[in-house]
Amino acid sequence: MNDIDDSYLTILVDESCDVSTKEQLAIAVRYVDKLGQVIERFIGVTHVTSTNAITLKAAVEALLAKHLLRLPTIRGQGPN
Repeated sequence: MNDIDDSYLTILVDESCDVSTKEQLAIAVRYVDKLGQVIERFIGVTHVTSTNAITLKAAVEALLAKHLLRLPTIRGQGPN
């Protein structure tokens, strides 16, 4: 995460069920490092109780905050 600083980033989010049918959300970030290389890093998986928009948004915000990533630096989103 030290690479990112205040660089712009894209979040990649994918939701799926695990083998016990619990919903989970996987999040990765993509950014350009100081050398101009595109870097993609997996930052975590979290359990979600629902797949509605409010729950997914809260889970994404919480995981980003855990890694000290700020929402205003997001410039794109996409499926993983």
